[in-house]
Amino acid sequence: MNGSRLAVALGVAAALAAAPRAGAQPAAVPLPPPPPGTTLVVPATSPARGAGWVGLAAGPYAAFERGRSIALVLDYGIPRAPWGRLEVEWHLAIVAANPGEETGLNRLQPSPGYGVPAMTVPSGVENASALVIEVVPMARLRYPIVPGFGLVIDGGVGVCQTFERYERDEMFVGRSEQSKNVTGVVLRAGLGVAVDFTPRLRLLFEPVAFSAQLGADYSGFTPLLGLAYRL
Repeated sequence: MNGSRLAVALGVAAALAAAPRAGAQPAAVPLPPPPPGTTLVVPATSPARGAGWVGLAAGPYAAFERGRSIALVLDYGIPRAPWGRLEVEWHLAIVAANPGEETGLNRLQPSPGYGVPAMTVPSGVENASALVIEVVPMARLRYPIVPGFGLVIDGGVGVCQTFERYERDEMFVGRSEQSKNVTGVVLRAGLGVAVDFTPRLRLLFEPVAFSAQLGADYSGFTPLLGLAYRL
């Protein structure tokens, strides 16, 4: 009897010793080596969601009746929650331009009589130049058409500051100079396309863009081409 109990006890002890311990991890099995000529590729990491954009753009600045120049635009954008299929971003844009033009002056020559009519004759020139700075908070909407390509529309209201200089040289009057600084409100709006070269690099092209100033005389048409980098 005692022998049978001893045999049972020994059998139970052997079974417990052979059973895997709770929480024990299976032994790691090494993977076979890759075939010859195989290159390991590290997956690219996507930018963090909500990371901002820093952009730089340039384009012709055509101030209505006040000359032309090149405009530079530096802006910073922050993505917000999408609105349906539309991607929404808040932007702060700083625009700088230096338009100028030369305008010919004319004066009316009175009629000498004898049936000769009065005539308009050149009398001098006026040179106008200005430094135009705009700071505009904007909202930008992007509608994706295909992956990496979408339509964009943006608009906003901000402030503008102009530093203007006028030099006038007129016959029988002489030379005169005038300077003035004007602060006003500016409305900006643009329409174009955005192309994503990589998850971090974007091309922006806005062939239709306007800058309407209220208070200053340098409203302009400013089509832009630029690049934006996602931080």
